[in-house]
Amino acid sequence: MNKIRLTLLALVAILVGTYAATAQDALTEQNSAPQQRTLLARTFEATSGLVLPYRIHYPADFSPAKQYPLLLFMHGAGERGSDNQLQLFHGGDMLATAPELAEVIIVAPQCPAGEWWADIDHDLSTRNLLEMNPAPPTTAPMLAVEELVGALVGLGFVDTARIYGVGMSMGAMGLFDLVCRHPQMFAAVQPICGAVNTGERLAAYDGPTAFRLFHGIDDDVVPADCSRRAAEVLKSGGHEVELVLYDGCGHLSWHPAFAEEDFLSWMLTKRKGE
Repeated sequence: MNKIRLTLLALVAILVGTYAATAQDALTEQNSAPQQRTLLARTFEATSGLVLPYRIHYPADFSPAKQYPLLLFMHGAGERGSDNQLQLFHGGDMLATAPELAEVIIVAPQCPAGEWWADIDHDLSTRNLLEMNPAPPTTAPMLAVEELVGALVGLGFVDTARIYGVGMSMGAMGLFDLVCRHPQMFAAVQPICGAVNTGERLAAYDGPTAFRLFHGIDDDVVPADCSRRAAEVLKSGGHEVELVLYDGCGHLSWHPAFAEEDFLSWMLTKRKGE
C-alpha cells in the first residue's frame, strides 16, 4: 500500500511540476491566436509503465487556486497511435474553437495502436455488441486514463461536480466502461455510436450521471440497437437519458452530433447533486 501511495504521489508531483509551465504555454499561444485555443501535447506514465500520449487545454486565466470543469474526450479506433495528434482528427476543431469550452480543462488521451479503451471482442465477423461482457477486465490504456484523471483531480483544481465525458465508437464504449466502473465520476456523458452490456452491467448502474446518446440508424459497425437498449435500461432505472437517432446516417454519427447546437451547452449545464 505504501509503495502504491508513493507512486501516486510521484505522479501528482510530476503534474504539479509541469502544470504551471503548461498553463503559461497555453496562455502565450492563446493570446497570439485568441480565436483558436491550443491543446498542448503531453505524456503520462502510468504505474503499469504504459506511456499515454494526451492533449490538454487549460483555461487562459488558469489558477491552481480555482476550480474548473473537466472534459474527457475519448476518440475512436481509427485514431489510435503514438503521434499525440490523431486523436483530434474528429472533434478537434470543436475542442479548439467552441466558446463554451474556454473555461474548461480538456483532456484528450490517445489509445496506443492495437489496444482498446474497453475490453470487448473486436473481431467484426463474430462479435455481438448487444451481448457484451458483463464483467470485462480493465484494459491498460483505460487504467492509464483513470490514473491521469485521478492525478489531475488530486491537484485540487478540478471541480469534481463538473466532470464530463464525450466518446465516439470505441471511445463511447470506453466512456460507458468508465461510467460503470466509477458511477460517481461524471456529471454528464455523451456516448456517440457506443455499446455496453445492458442486461447486467448498465442495469446495475446507480449514479448521478446524465446521459445523452447519439447513433446513426443505419450504422453497420455498431448497431443502433446498442444505444436504444442502453437508453431503455437507463430510463427504466430512473436516470436522466436522451436518445438522438439520425435517419439515413451510418457509423459516422459524430458529425451530426457535434453539429447539434446544444451539444456542449447541454452537457456543461449539468452538475452532480443538482
